[in-house]
Amino acid sequence: MSWTFPLAHHKETTEIPVARPSAMLNTIFFILLLTCSVMTQAQPAKEPGPVPDSLENQLLHLYESIQSTRSSLEKIEKKISRTGDDLQRRELEAEKAQLAARLSGLLRSFEQVAVSGVDLERFSSEPSPGFNWRKDLQDILDPILSELKRFTERPRAIERLRTQRTELQSRIYMAVEATQQLAVLIEQVESPEIKKLLVKLDRKWRERLNDLVTQLQLVEFQLQEKLAPEDEFAARSIEQIRNFITGRGLNILLAASAFAVTFLLLTFLGKFFSGRLYRSRQKEKRFWARLLSITFRAFTGILALLSAMAVLYYRGDWFILGLLVIFLVAASWTVRRSLPKFIGEARILLNLGSVREKERVFYRGLPFRVESLNLFTTLNNPALVGGKLHVPIETIRTLESRKYSKDEPWFPTKINDYVILDDSTFGRVTLQTPEVVTLEVLGGSTKTYRTVDFIDQRPRNLSHGFGLLITFGVDYCLQAAITRDIPRQMQEFITEHLSQEPFAAFHLDTQVEFKSAGSSALELILLSKFSGQAAPHYWSISRFLQRTAVDACNTHNWNIPFTQLTLHFPK
Repeated sequence: MSWTFPLAHHKETTEIPVARPSAMLNTIFFILLLTCSVMTQAQPAKEPGPVPDSLENQLLHLYESIQSTRSSLEKIEKKISRTGDDLQRRELEAEKAQLAARLSGLLRSFEQVAVSGVDLERFSSEPSPGFNWRKDLQDILDPILSELKRFTERPRAIERLRTQRTELQSRIYMAVEATQQLAVLIEQVESPEIKKLLVKLDRKWRERLNDLVTQLQLVEFQLQEKLAPEDEFAARSIEQIRNFITGRGLNILLAASAFAVTFLLLTFLGKFFSGRLYRSRQKEKRFWARLLSITFRAFTGILALLSAMAVLYYRGDWFILGLLVIFLVAASWTVRRSLPKFIGEARILLNLGSVREKERVFYRGLPFRVESLNLFTTLNNPALVGGKLHVPIETIRTLESRKYSKDEPWFPTKINDYVILDDSTFGRVTLQTPEVVTLEVLGGSTKTYRTVDFIDQRPRNLSHGFGLLITFGVDYCLQAAITRDIPRQMQEFITEHLSQEPFAAFHLDTQVEFKSAGSSALELILLSKFSGQAAPHYWSISRFLQRTAVDACNTHNWNIPFTQLTLHFPK
C-alpha cells in the first residue's frame, strides 16, 4: 500500500511507499515539518527524524521501492529496444545505468536491514588469482587493522551515522524545496513542451526524495541498533570476553606454551651436552664447544619461534601471526643495521675478544674474575659480599681482561680486619660490597665509604701485622752514652714492662736505635712489631710506648730537653 500527500501549488501527489499507518503517519509528519521549515527559512533540525515502528515496516518499504525501480528499469529497457536514434539511445543507456545502480543500492539496503546490521563489506571481496605482493601484504595487515579498529568501532560508527543522518536531513530539505519550486513552475508555464520536461524533472526529484527518505530510515535503524541499552552492551562485552578466552586468548596461550616448551627442552639438552664438551682442557676443543653452543642457542630461538608460528597457523589466528611476522621483520632490520656490534659480541661469546674467561678485569674501579661469558656475563669478586655480578655483553665489549697470579689480592681487606686510612680513620671493617664499605670506629659508631672511595684512601691493613715507630729525644748531656748504652737500656726497660700488658702475647720484636742529633735533643727511634691479633690495641700500644719511654728516662735520670731558642747579638 502507499500514502500520498500534496505539495503546495501542485495538483499531483508524491507517493512514499510505507507498510503500516504508524510508519505512514511518522513519515507524513516528518515531511510536513521539513516543508514548513523550508517555507519559513528555518535551519535544519539536529535531532533525529522519525524511526520506523518495526523491522517489517523497513523491509516492506524497501521492497516496494525495489519493485518500483525494477518496473522503471524494464520500461527503460523497452524504450532502448524500440528507439533508433543514437543520441536518444545514449541518454536512455545513462538513465538505465542510474536505475541499475539505484536498484543495487536498494537490494543491498534490504539485505543490510534483514541481517540486522551485519557488516556486508567483509563478504563483498573476491580473491584475485595470481601473485600480487601488495595484495598479500594487505592480507596480512587487514586482520591487524581490523582488530585495532574494533577498540573504537562503536563510537566511530555512532559518530559516522549521526553525520550521515544530518547530511540526509539537509538533502531532504533541499529536495522538498526543489519539488515545491517545480510545482510552482508547472502551474505557471503555459508551453506544453516545457511543462512536459518539468513534469519529468519533477518525477525525478520525487524519486530522489523517496530514496533519501529510505536512506534516512536505514541510518536511523542502524543508529538505533548502535545505541543499544547498557545492559545489552554489557552482555555483548561479556560475550566478547568469553569468545576471546576460548578463541584468541587460547591461541596465545597455546603459542606461548609451544615456544616455552621448545625453548626450555632445547636449552636443557644444550646445557647437558655443552657440559660434557667443556670438560676438555684443550683450548681448541673448548673453542669448538663454545661455537657449537652459540650456534645451538640461535637454533633454539629460531625453532621455538617456528613452533609458536606453527600453532598460530594451525589455529588460523592471522592477527597474532601477522603481528609476530611484523615483529620478526623489524627485528631482522635492526639486526642488519647493528651487524658490526653483533660481530663484536659474537667474538666475546666465542672467547676471542678483549675479555676472556678466567681472566681478571676491572669493572667500576674494582677487580673481578670473569667466571663465564654469555649474554649476561658473570663477574665475581670473592672478597666482597654480593661480589657476583651479571653484566650485559654490551658493557663487556668496552672492557679488557688479563691473566693474573693466584697471589694477587681481590680486595685490600676482609670483614673484621682493622685498618687505618689516609684521613686517619681507624676502625674495623664490618661490611664490604661492590657498592659500600662500612667501618666500626671508636665508640662503636659506623662510618660508610663508597667502595672506590675506600680504596682511594689507601687503607693500611693492621690485621696482617704492623709496627709502631716513635721518635724520642734526650738531653745533650747524655752524648757519651747515646749510641750504645742508652738504646740498650731503653729497649730492656720497654721489653720488661711490655710483659705486663694485655697485648704482650702478640708482641714480636722491639728495637731502640740512635737516630740523629737534633737542634735541641739527641733523638732515638723506638720500633715495636706486633702480629695481626694486636690490631684492636693499636692506639693502646702507641700510648704504651710513649709512656714507657718517659718512665725509662725518670728511672735512669735522663733529662728530656725542650726546644730552645738561641739569640746572637752583635758586639
